[in-house]
Amino acid sequence: MSAPKSKQRILLVEESATLRYILAKSMQKQGYELMSLDTFSAAQDTLKKSVGSYHAV
Repeated sequence: MSAPKSKQRILLVEESATLRYILAKSMQKQGYELMSLDTFSAAQDTLKKSVGSYHAV
């Protein structure tokens, strides 16, 4: 997979800290700007505060 041309923001939601860490590091190496959270409710709160800020969840 090639790196995105511009920093694309992704919101990663995963309960497992280990899996969240692995996925985050992999995506960051590919050039994505990432926010990672551990709960769906935290993700909902974040999305409500920053509508349109993320390219993928």
